[in-house]
This record gives sequence, structure tokens and C-alpha cells, in this order.
Amino acid sequence: MLTLRHLIWWGVIMASCVAVLLATLLPSLEPARTPATFWFVLVCPGMALAQLLNLEDGLVEFGIGVAFSLVIGALIAMIMLYAHAWNPFTQLTIEMVIAVIAVVLGIVLVRGRDIEVTA
Repeated sequence: MLTLRHLIWWGVIMASCVAVLLATLLPSLEPARTPATFWFVLVCPGMALAQLLNLEDGLVEFGIGVAFSLVIGALIAMIMLYAHAWNPFTQLTIEMVIAVIAVVLGIVLVRGRDIEVTA
């Protein structure tokens, strides 16, 4: 079932993707780069995947999301290091793609069901 929490998190994740992308590409936003990137890498990719689990408890979902994010970041870094192709911007881009795909997948899965937004 679609909850208000899902909608809020999907919006936060997509807004965080845009913020990180802008902070990374625009030199005038350099002071915001570190906090935006830290927030995104620590929370967003995993929360996008945790939303697909439809857990009842928001705190448990947040904890699982942070754990997923750390695992995703570590796996991407290890794969890129072993391939001798590690680049921080590329890793960040891959994490953004994972987050966006998970949000879109969540929206598509909800679209197939009866939509009833609950608090």
C-alpha cells in the first residue's frame, strides 16, 4: 500500500539526486558539495531500495536504508577498484542511477495496485 511516507521519501531521494548533481557540477555550489554528497551516499540509495520492502516501522526502514547504502557504496567501490577504474564521480553517478531506478520501480509497482494514500 502506498503511504505518505513513501511519497515523502521518493521526493527527498529525487531532490537529493538533483542537489548532489548540481553541487558536483557547478563550482559556485562547492560549499554545499560535502554535506549534500555525505547525505546522499549515506542515506538515499539504500532508502530507495528499502522503500520497496513496504515495512511498517519507519525507523526500522531508515536503519535498513542506511545499511543498504553503506553496502551499495562499498560494493561499487570494490568492483571499481578491482577493475582499476575507480573514480569518485563515476561511483556517485552509479549510486544516483541505482536510487533513481529504485524510485521509478517503486512508482511502477504501486501503479499496478489500487492506490490509497494513508498516513
